[in-house]
Amino acid sequence: MLGPETALVTAQNGIPWWHFHTRGGPLDGRALPAVDPDGAIAALLPSARIIGSVVYRPASSWRRA
Repeated sequence: MLGPETALVTAQNGIPWWHFHTRGGPLDGRALPAVDPDGAIAALLPSARIIGSVVYRPASSWRRA
């Protein structure tokens, strides 16, 4: 399903594993093991084609009696 120019939008909780890839600076290329501990996601998805996103899921624990 992934073509050579397919854009990817990931929806993950927290800083995405690819956040520091190609950003420059002292953390350039650094992996975030808390989000992708064994590197499985990074091995499957090319970070150059990922579009960052913020996921907001409003929820409430309020219930009617």
